Amino acid sequence: MKKFDYVTTSKILLPPEIVQIMGSIHEHKGKQDLFLKANIRTF
Repeated sequence: MKKFDYVTTSKILLPPEIVQIMGSIHEHKGKQDLFLKANIRTF
């Protein structure tokens, strides 16, 4: 069985604030893509 060393693992993981910002960027990018698709049809 594999053992995990949580002391060194925590140094590798991203802080929750960074993960939240990345999720927000991803969400806004999806909304932007939908907006662009909707506006392309109107031209």
